[in-house]
Amino acid sequence: MAFSLSEVNVKTIRGALIIFWLVFSSFICLPVFIFPTYVLRFFSRRAHRAYLRFMFGSFWSVVVVWFEKINGIKVKLTGERGSGKDKSVVYVSNHLTEMDMPFMWLMPYRAGAIGGVKFVTKASVRKVPILGWGINACEYLFLRRNWETDKLKINKHIASFGKGELAWWVIYPEGTDMEPHKVPLSQEFQRSRGLPILSKVLQPKVKGLHGILEALWVPSADTVVYDCTMQYTPPLTSMAKLLAGELPRECHIHLKRFTKPMIGSSEEEVKTWLQKSFEEKDRQLTHLEKNGCFEGPKIEAELGTPDILWAASLVVMFSALDLFLLGVWKRNPLYMTIYYVLAVVAQQIWVTHYGDAYMWSLSSMCGKKLPKKEA
Repeated sequence: MAFSLSEVNVKTIRGALIIFWLVFSSFICLPVFIFPTYVLRFFSRRAHRAYLRFMFGSFWSVVVVWFEKINGIKVKLTGERGSGKDKSVVYVSNHLTEMDMPFMWLMPYRAGAIGGVKFVTKASVRKVPILGWGINACEYLFLRRNWETDKLKINKHIASFGKGELAWWVIYPEGTDMEPHKVPLSQEFQRSRGLPILSKVLQPKVKGLHGILEALWVPSADTVVYDCTMQYTPPLTSMAKLLAGELPRECHIHLKRFTKPMIGSSEEEVKTWLQKSFEEKDRQLTHLEKNGCFEGPKIEAELGTPDILWAASLVVMFSALDLFLLGVWKRNPLYMTIYYVLAVVAQQIWVTHYGDAYMWSLSSMCGKKLPKKEA
């Protein structure tokens, strides 16, 4: 049988290559260009965070351009446009699948805030090798679904950020992704509480969201809330298909911006706002299913040549760094192997046992016993 390229899933090959590059570059670069730089916190935590935002934002920018310009995903934006002028943002979204994370970078990228994205996620994720090292350095907010512990963690974590520091906290109030078997359970709860029955989203939980808003709004009312409704067409169904390059044709994002006076500050006020928000999400998702788009003003969102050139330059830069380090490794195999083994072990111990200590200036920990992580 004659072989032709048409028989090969080109998207699978492209997806495998970019994922290999991301994982390989992360493994090579993290021990050298990220973790040793924590010495900068002796001098300026803000400056070190700016460096980390550039490094990680650069990686995520490559993913965004790969999704849109190489694999051809069309991003359809409606509602309001996110702005990098909003430094402190709580980004509230429906949770479609376990693969939502890279798609949540699409809007922050356009706002120039992609390096500041910080997901609110479960604590166990930080223990995953390589992935855990990186997201711990990104200062994600890791919770364990124990409110007494999580409340203290939220307050301490958010208090470590100074006024004007870029941080977009992404939270999924549903607490889990939208798997079909979870919908009847959510609807049963809604019936028992006399709430509207929602079929496109799950019942949201308010406690975590209110805890984050309270921690942010008590010192300053500058934090805004971006209320995001998102959907893929066709829907994503599994991580395996995503990794194989089977991406959706379109990603629809509807965004609305809220300030503290529009929501209120008490838990009951936030709960009322959140309930209305998810009822509106349910309505918008139904509208999309029937009409092929969300309801609201359309926003021009096409990436252009400058985005492609920027992503290409980042790939060249990080690939050059990879080659440089491999060259050093070839010339000094024993020393480099020892260094990487020690670095890998140290990083895994750090994120497993002292994962929360990154929030503080190293200078403040001198002479003190490192606090073990809470989650």
